Amino acid sequence: MARRGVAGESSTRVARAIVRRLEKMSGRRVRVHHVDPSDARVNRHHLPGHTPSGHTTARDAPNSRRGWEPDTIYRVHDRDTGLSAVYQTDRHGRVSRVEGRLVRNKNVRDPDQQVLSGGADRRQSGNPQGYDTDAGGHIIARELGGSGAGINTLPQSWRENSYGQWRNMERRLKDLVDADNDVDLKVVPKYRGEGERPDWFKVEYTVTPRDGSPPYTVTEVISNRSKPK
Repeated sequence: MARRGVAGESSTRVARAIVRRLEKMSGRRVRVHHVDPSDARVNRHHLPGHTPSGHTTARDAPNSRRGWEPDTIYRVHDRDTGLSAVYQTDRHGRVSRVEGRLVRNKNVRDPDQQVLSGGADRRQSGNPQGYDTDAGGHIIARELGGSGAGINTLPQSWRENSYGQWRNMERRLKDLVDADNDVDLKVVPKYRGEGERPDWFKVEYTVTPRDGSPPYTVTEVISNRSKPK
């Protein structure tokens, strides 16, 4: 059963509305893929020699690129958390926009996906010598209903992921959801050139308070640049 927020609207219904809005914005019919996170196709960016437990290995995409189709919308429903989120890719097949209504989840982070996220960019050119390493950061945190599937992870500064502005933002969102507010999240990763590692993130979340007061929106710009150790 889909989980519902205080407004009584399920995460799945919200995701369907997001898809319709993105189709309208694009001015054309968008290919929509309804994906189950247990489907190996959602994890096509596995690196050679790595097989996350509980998932089936799929053919690696060329040059360690993710296997997502370009200019495509993926609606991913996680049966464990009840969250349905919408992921949009750009012309390079990179995740360029993520939206969804958050739900509270007690699941821990998926260490396999966190290690794998980022591929060659993280291992080769994402972090110069003497700089922080990356973590495989969840775009929507696991504790907020985010999927453990590969499409929900991107290479992220270890500091931001652990205790920086990004992690502080996740804690604020958790407190809002714990207070039974409806929280609609939008994350837009911004890339430099054709690389897979985002340079920064634009995060926007709209809160509909449980007490009936007017909704409000918060926007944050979070750097993903590596810093000297």
